[in-house]
Amino acid sequence: MSNQIPRLCLQEDAITALVEELCGGAVSAALHFLEKELRRLKEERRQHAFILIALRDKAMREAAEAGRRQKEEHRRREHDEMFKQVLGVTQQTVDAYLLEVVEQGVELAAEEDALRYITIYTYKSGLPNLYAFPCLTVFLS
Repeated sequence: MSNQIPRLCLQEDAITALVEELCGGAVSAALHFLEKELRRLKEERRQHAFILIALRDKAMREAAEAGRRQKEEHRRREHDEMFKQVLGVTQQTVDAYLLEVVEQGVELAAEEDALRYITIYTYKSGLPNLYAFPCLTVFLS
């Protein structure tokens, strides 16, 4: 029996060493896995931060672009209104000019009709036609 005790101690030591080796390997594998997960998590957080920065920059650019579009639309409406006003003034000027031309035409036609009537009336009446003498028309006006 005395021979068996050292053998049992040796076996127990071998088993303890084997268990410690297995536990050390398991702990080492677990630490290695956790270290890789920590790196992956840090990289994921870094990428997420870049995405948030990119989204914020995009939102700022879109807001600036929307502001520019709004200003451009406002400017376009102002220019359209100015164009309409200029067009209205131009149309009024054209209308006034055409009215004046028509009035002058009517006046000239009336004068010509009146002269023709006077000429015919004086001819039929046997009266002298004073309008036949241009130098006398100054006194008739």
